[in-house]
Amino acid sequence: MSKQIIEAVKSAEAAAERKKSIAAEKARAHTAAAKETAKKAYEDAVASAKQDMREKLAVIGEQSDAIVRKNRAEAEDEAARETEASRSNMDAAVEIIIGELIRNVGK
Repeated sequence: MSKQIIEAVKSAEAAAERKKSIAAEKARAHTAAAKETAKKAYEDAVASAKQDMREKLAVIGEQSDAIVRKNRAEAEDEAARETEASRSNMDAAVEIIIGELIRNVGK
C-alpha cells in the first residue's frame, strides 16, 4: 500500500508541477499582452499629444502672422501720415522762403 501511496504522491506532484508550469505560461502571456496594451496606449497618447501640440502651434503661428500683418499695416499707415505731414511742412517752408525772397528782391 505504501507503494501505491508513493506513486499517488509522485503523480500528484507531477500534476501540480504541470499546473504550475501552465499557470506560469499563462501569467507570462497575460503580462506580455498587458505590456503590449500599455505600450499601444502610451504610443497613442503620445501621438495624440503631438497632434494636439501641432494644432495649437499652427493656431499660434496664424495668430502671430495676423499680429505681424496688423502691425505692418499700422506702421505703413503711420509712415504715410508722417510722409504727408512732412510734405505739408516742406510746402509751407517753401512758401515762406519764396515769400521772403519775393519781398526782399526789391529791397
